[in-house]
Amino acid sequence: MPKIHIKVTIKNEEEDTSYETQAILQEECLKYKENQETTVQYQYDHNILIRENKELKMEYTFNLLKPTQGTIQIKELGEAVKIPIKTKRLERNNHNIEICFMIEEKEFLYRIEEIV
Repeated sequence: MPKIHIKVTIKNEEEDTSYETQAILQEECLKYKENQETTVQYQYDHNILIRENKELKMEYTFNLLKPTQGTIQIKELGEAVKIPIKTKRLERNNHNIEICFMIEEKEFLYRIEEIV
């Protein structure tokens, strides 16, 4: 499993966060730690973003052709909340990915850039 150095950017109207970290490439899946408690996977082949920690598991699927539903599972309660997602832009170049999407009229940008 090759390791790569990446820069992750998450942006919306309330925050603009970027950080660098190491990621593992395993077939069509990129895995990395966002912080001490949160692990992240991006499945390139299905355009699925999964973020998970002790309290929550968030799974968002992106599709330019139609709206999708994301899920936020609250582990302590054993409940899941469905989130409507509208993908506005989805661009991939090798391991780099940029996704612009809407959730409840709020725009988000998620970007992974390989640092060489």
